[in-house]
Amino acid sequence: MRGRERICKKHIKQAGWNIATEGEQGQGYHIELHGPRGEQMKVEAPTKARAYRHAERQVNGSEPGMALWAAQA
Repeated sequence: MRGRERICKKHIKQAGWNIATEGEQGQGYHIELHGPRGEQMKVEAPTKARAYRHAERQVNGSEPGMALWAAQA
């Protein structure tokens, strides 16, 4: 795991989110997150590093509209 990816993963976990699934899908990479209050979020990006970066920014609120879906359970 590279540095930026590791830091993003740490920030996601510090915010109380869990990484439910991750992996390659088609020609991109997807991450599914579960939040502390039952939220679910899915992020897709062309590369693994970008997917983690988008997920980190979603979790901390810097990028409010980039998730493919986010639902309250």
